This record gives sequence, C-alpha cells and structure tokens, in this order.
Amino acid sequence: MSKKHNSPNSQKASSKKSGKKIAQLRKEISDLEKSLTPEMIEKVSAQVIASQSNALYGGIANTAENYLSKTVMVNPNAPEDTLQANVSVPTAAAIGPVALVEKPYVYGYTSDFSGSAQFRMIFPFNAINAHFGHTGKLQCMVQNQIVTQEDILPFVRAFWFKNPFESNRSYEIYVYKKYQERYQYKLIAELDDYVFEYPEWHPLHGKFTIDDARNLLDNLRKVDEVVVSSENLKRLLVELGVNTPITLMPNLLPKAYYGTDISKRYRLKDIAKPTILYNGTNYHYGNSNGDFDGPIKEFILKNLDNYNFIFMGVGRRLDGSLTLPDYLQVPAKEGRIKIMPHYAPTEYPYALRQLRPDFVIAPLAECAFNEAKSDLRYLESASTGAIFIGQSFANGNSPYKYCRNVFEKASDIEEIVNRLLNKDTFNEALKLQYEELNTRWLDDVNNLLNIVKIFGEGLNGVQLTPEHEQYNQFKNRLDEDGFFR
Repeated sequence: MSKKHNSPNSQKASSKKSGKKIAQLRKEISDLEKSLTPEMIEKVSAQVIASQSNALYGGIANTAENYLSKTVMVNPNAPEDTLQANVSVPTAAAIGPVALVEKPYVYGYTSDFSGSAQFRMIFPFNAINAHFGHTGKLQCMVQNQIVTQEDILPFVRAFWFKNPFESNRSYEIYVYKKYQERYQYKLIAELDDYVFEYPEWHPLHGKFTIDDARNLLDNLRKVDEVVVSSENLKRLLVELGVNTPITLMPNLLPKAYYGTDISKRYRLKDIAKPTILYNGTNYHYGNSNGDFDGPIKEFILKNLDNYNFIFMGVGRRLDGSLTLPDYLQVPAKEGRIKIMPHYAPTEYPYALRQLRPDFVIAPLAECAFNEAKSDLRYLESASTGAIFIGQSFANGNSPYKYCRNVFEKASDIEEIVNRLLNKDTFNEALKLQYEELNTRWLDDVNNLLNIVKIFGEGLNGVQLTPEHEQYNQFKNRLDEDGFFR
C-alpha cells in the first residue's frame, strides 16, 4: 500500500494560511501595544499597589499563598475600553524564604530636625545614599509617620529611632517588634544625651518625667541595638542597667559643610588680640549661669577688654533678657562682647568660618549629663582653624579628656592662650588638630561602612538553594558562601 504524500500545492496553501495567522497575531500584538498608553500603565500600577498596600492591622495576617494573580481593570470608568491584565504580585510569603536577599530600606524616625538630628541621622543617611544609592542595595529615608505596608516591610533592613521616649516612638517600636520575626529587620535606638539627668539649669530639667524614663528604658530593652555618641554615655547606660548591646558611633563632620582641604587657616603673623568663640547651645546656661559659672566666669570677667569674645546662638527670653549668663547681659548691651543669632544646621558651618575665631572654648560643669557629651565642638573647632580649649573634670570623665588643651581653673585658660599667640606655636598645634580631623570625616567610606554595618549586623543571612523560586534571579548576587547579607 503506497504512502500518501501531500502535494506541493497543498504545502504552499498551508504555509500561506499559517503566514496569515502570524501576520494577524502580529497586528493584534501591535494594536495591543498601542492601546497600552502611559496612563493605562500608571493605573495598572496604582491598582496593584493599592491591592497590596494593606495596613498591618487590616491585612497583614491575611497574606495569600506564594503569588497572587490579580486581575486589574485599567479603565473601570469606561467598560467598553477596559483592558484586563493578569499581574503576578510577590507577597510576603513568597519573599519570606529569601527576605535578606534584597533588603535595601532603612527608615529613620526623628521628632525634630535640630542639629542633633542632622549629625546623628540626616547627614549620615544623605551620605550613605550618595555613596551607595546607585547600587540599589541601600536606601535610607527619614520618617515621622509609621510605615506598615506589607509590600514594604519585607524589604526593610532596619528601623532607626532617635531618642525614642515619646509616646509615638513607643507605639512604633511596639508594632515593629510584633512583626519583626516575620520580616526579619533590625530595630535600632540612638541616644546622644543622658536624658535621665538633665542639670537644673537646662530648660528640659523637670520635663523629662518618670513616664518618659520608663518608656525610654522599655524601648531600649525592645530594640536589638543602642547606638550612642560617646564612650561615657555608653558607660552611664550600662551603669543604669541597660543590657541591650550598645555601639559607639562617634559624630562625624560632612565635608560639604565643614571641608578644610583648601581653607586651612595657618597664621602668617603673631596674634595680637585673640578672638575666643563659644559656639555651643544656650541650653548650657538656660535657667542660670550653668556651665558658665566657676573658672570660665572668672576668666571672662578678667579679660573682657583683653580678648574678643563671641557668643553664638543668642536669642531673647520671655522677660526680654538675652540668652546669656547674667554677668554678660550688660557687657553684651555695651558691645564689649559680640553676639550672634541661632543658625540653621546647614547655614551654621559657613557662619562659623566667617567669624574666623582663634580659639573655641567649651566650659562644662561636672555632672553626668555633661560627661555623656561628645567631642563635636572639638571637631568643629578643628575644621574652622581654631584651637580648641575644653574643661576637664576632677573625676577624669570629661568628654574632652583626650584633648591637648584643657583647663581646670581660670589661669589655665590664660596660659593656653598666651602660649599660642606665637604664630609658629599656634600653627603647630593647629596642624595636629587638622591631622586628627582626617579620621572624622563623614565622607570617609570606612566611616560610612561602619554605619552600614550597624544596619545589618546580627541579621542572619538566608542561604539560597535551587528550591527557592528566586534562586535564578538572585544567584549572581551571592557571596562565595551562598549568602547575601
């Protein structure tokens, strides 16, 4: 029995018919692509995001299986023009097995945008974004509202809370702690003041209540790590009974504001009448003379006409008096000392340089609150080309105990100033300060990496295997051990 063969004509007809079908399909695809306008795509995105952005209390417990297949309406207001699209959206359960593979987000919470917030959160976050943002692996954001969307939480590496004793911080830490095991992020608290013992002259004395203290201690217990600005503050917290791991993150200067590479102020001649600047907050003498009692008072009153004194951050109290120690009210009105207003943190470094001080002085009364202070004033002094003079404590715990020029009594200050009036001696002391400043720039990648390490240290990496759906997607990003942290 002979085999039946298709004739050449039938093959040509079949090929022609197939070609028409392909052409028709191409036309339909082309028409479909033309119909997908940017507006439609935006609406699809909005629909998908809305469907997956449930608040924790509303929908976090109802997460679906591995992937949700969503049918979304592009144009629900005009059904005849509606295009339906099936979109696969990864849910928390799908992301869970490899939650640490992509955890770029760090959220920082602060109640204000003061100089403290700038140095301890905003400046570092901006620098980290500038250096690592292009990699897509790290993005730091400053918040003042709680973020609880289930399409965001799996990708969060850390939540960072500055001075977390307010009630809203307590609520945020409670919520994030509740869901931490599921989403595997890190909770970090940051302190740069020993708020448990405000001195009596401080405007916040008596305003930090027992409830505030209880909230703060409870929050420090809940977080994974506490970050502080000085070794003394770490010691005081340990003595208080805080047993959460405490890490020192010293203050760092952003070069964009404080850079000295082309503006180093070596003196070309001896100093005839030195300019002495106080650039700290007026909280140091808020309700009384405070830190400006004792040897600093004796030194200033003795030398009002011998030196040029400048005070920054001066305003007025409700009674009309200047925010200065009482013994400087009259000299300020007579013009015997120069007073400068408060400056925004981003304007302050420029104003500081414009004043061109020879010395920056930092008096501190001996107390636990002042022991916990950082050496930020020393760094600012070095960056502006002025010799720093700090006060020492009898117990040896002054924040300036490692500085070269410190005083216990008024005569110590005079001795330091007189010794450094010679330009060569002054320049040698200034050079040492500049050299020490080299390790304290925020822009130093090593310093930034130390902060980045805090964000993720302690989080366990998740090893990928071919059984994980995302293995092929992420395998090229793993380290030699098969981990991405």
